[in-house]
Amino acid sequence: MKRLISIFFFLSMSVLVSAQTLFKVDERFELTGIAARLAGYQEYTMCKISGYAEAADEYFAPYKEHGFIHFLQQIRQSDGIAYDALPKATHTLQIVDNKVITNPAADIAALCKADPRWTEDNYRKFAELSDRFYKDTDFHAFFESNSEYYRKGEDWVNGFCDIDTSWFNSFYGKSFGSPELYLSLVNGPANYALADRGILPGYGILAGLTVDPDKEIMFGKDYIFMSTVVHELCHNFTNSLCEEYRSRLVKAADRIFNEDDVRAAMIRSAYGDPWIMTVEWLNNLCEAMYFREKGLLYPEDYGFARRPQATSNDYEVMWLAQEKGFFWMTTSIEYMDKFYENRDKYKTIEDFMPEIVEFYNRLSRNIDKERERFAARYPEVVEFSIDSTDKDTLMLSFRFSHPMSTWMHGVDLNPDPEVNPLFTYPEQWKYTDEYTLTARIDRDLLEKGKRYGGALNADFIRTLKSYQMKEDYPFEFVYE
Repeated sequence: MKRLISIFFFLSMSVLVSAQTLFKVDERFELTGIAARLAGYQEYTMCKISGYAEAADEYFAPYKEHGFIHFLQQIRQSDGIAYDALPKATHTLQIVDNKVITNPAADIAALCKADPRWTEDNYRKFAELSDRFYKDTDFHAFFESNSEYYRKGEDWVNGFCDIDTSWFNSFYGKSFGSPELYLSLVNGPANYALADRGILPGYGILAGLTVDPDKEIMFGKDYIFMSTVVHELCHNFTNSLCEEYRSRLVKAADRIFNEDDVRAAMIRSAYGDPWIMTVEWLNNLCEAMYFREKGLLYPEDYGFARRPQATSNDYEVMWLAQEKGFFWMTTSIEYMDKFYENRDKYKTIEDFMPEIVEFYNRLSRNIDKERERFAARYPEVVEFSIDSTDKDTLMLSFRFSHPMSTWMHGVDLNPDPEVNPLFTYPEQWKYTDEYTLTARIDRDLLEKGKRYGGALNADFIRTLKSYQMKEDYPFEFVYE
């Protein structure tokens, strides 16, 4: 295991505040989510609150053989009911007088058209068995007895999750409306959009609670949740844009998806279809524009001071590119300069869609060049030098290929055990400019003729846009 000798990471705290809408835990989604958990749906077994998960497992253990559980297992195998299919159908349900019924305003034919995994027959049985499970398990008693978990989750989310609702009108040219914001404990990190597809009036999102409010919450979790909320809200507007231009996007989608590395990454991410990939890409791009306009994405590029949430968002874009397979994401964001430089011409993103279509088609025909551009975004040490002019210290200098995140760095032991370590303090390391990391080493700690060195830790050596070194950089020198 590596021993970290020196790591420095500093972020000042600030929060963007805007118009707020409130999240609430809804009994319907906990009902079907817990049933899916019992049925072995992996995506519904990721609850982050151990006490709640244990309470659910203990309470519902006698009902693992219930007809609703067997039915969910069956339609997962036969119809592919999984992930977002469940909340889409659950959204059409109501709980009235201790009964689970279909909302009279819901158009089930529209549900089946929007999501062909559902048929009117399997939906009807889903609704009937939901009601039976609700009554047989006395689900409401469980829901009431765990209300403290729900309250704490709601308090944590609603304490920071402020959305600038006016942005949606200025960017999409459509009213934000009054979305239904639901919080699910059983979902864990899984989140689903409840888009306006003619099934029910309005739209909403089902966001999974990603933390246990009773435990220490890791720095940045609130920022991640915020980006998730914006992403899911954008879906209600982005999806219809994609459909409008579908015929002009599908060929490019097929070309990109059928690249071996893209296909593998998308399948791992449950985007196993060229069109799903395309919708997610465009929605990720729109989400990024929300944060760009707030100065919370690549802030230095657009004249803003850096705030902590910007670092989180920059990292998310890098993660989408590196881990999710959207390696053209940063290029897409940079392309949006054209949109912002010509807002007199492009009043909304819909006005700019022909340009986006052309960008996507051009990308698909030049995918190898984009892959090369992506590879070139990772930083490298282009020069390592030592300044020995000072009689008391040596100055180590590392020159990088890109502007760097100057608020972080990390140094480990050199992998060669024969190289003596440099025991330094964080304050001895600093960036003298955005390209150059330096370390001042006291000569008194060195013996002549011995080898000294370390290794720059790739995890903490990142560009301004959060792309990290692909591997640690070992360095050494002989002290003369």
